[in-house]
Amino acid sequence: VKMRIFESRAETLALAETIAAAGARVLTVHARTVAQGRSATSLADWTVLRELADSLPSSCALVANGNVRCRADALACLAATGASGVMSASALLVNPTLFSATLPPAPVAETGAARCALSYNHALDYVALAEQHNATGAQVCKHLFALLPSVRTPELRELLLDLRRTTMPGIRAGVLTRLRDAIVESRALWSSKTAKSTPVAVAASVAVQEQAQAQEQVHADAEEMEMERFCPYDVAGECRNKVPCRLGAHRDDE
Repeated sequence: VKMRIFESRAETLALAETIAAAGARVLTVHARTVAQGRSATSLADWTVLRELADSLPSSCALVANGNVRCRADALACLAATGASGVMSASALLVNPTLFSATLPPAPVAETGAARCALSYNHALDYVALAEQHNATGAQVCKHLFALLPSVRTPELRELLLDLRRTTMPGIRAGVLTRLRDAIVESRALWSSKTAKSTPVAVAASVAVQEQAQAQEQVHADAEEMEMERFCPYDVAGECRNKVPCRLGAHRDDE
């Protein structure tokens, strides 16, 4: 079970204890209120999680969520809260190796260049996993928009926007090949641009890219909420999106 904290600590503890008493074996708690959302300006309250860890029965493991942006944050959270585990959401989309003890931490070079280069490599690994596990186009789009820098070729951007409209499992092999090629092309484009720039210019460019990426995610979330209001497929599996899918990525039989 996953929940958020309330303004009232007593109310938070009461709900968590009720959930545990109902038989929950794992309880994940986001230490922000619903009103706070996931804003970086509202820090998660780890002290509430410490109270929960002390009050919940041993039969219910507590998983802490909030303010975990890197491995060091995860270790600090475990130490501060006494939780059994840590969850990270959006930060893991940006850096899938966030919890790794063997891989190097997410590169945060002064220019940000190494971080972006690694993101493209992670994107290629992700596409392979998405194919292996029959991910939907909408899932792939959301994850790659979070993972990749905002420097994208028109081809890659078009592919991602088309995939966003497909919600059935499995993506056609031809589409996956085009997606891999577009990621490689974007990586080459990004590398050539950074190679011709000074470190200061690259840093400024990356900052602008990240700001645009954040704004892009806001628009993507809004569009996703709008899409959830209707089912994009009829009984026969034919696409009936408002905007036709140019790829037919949801059609495995074509």
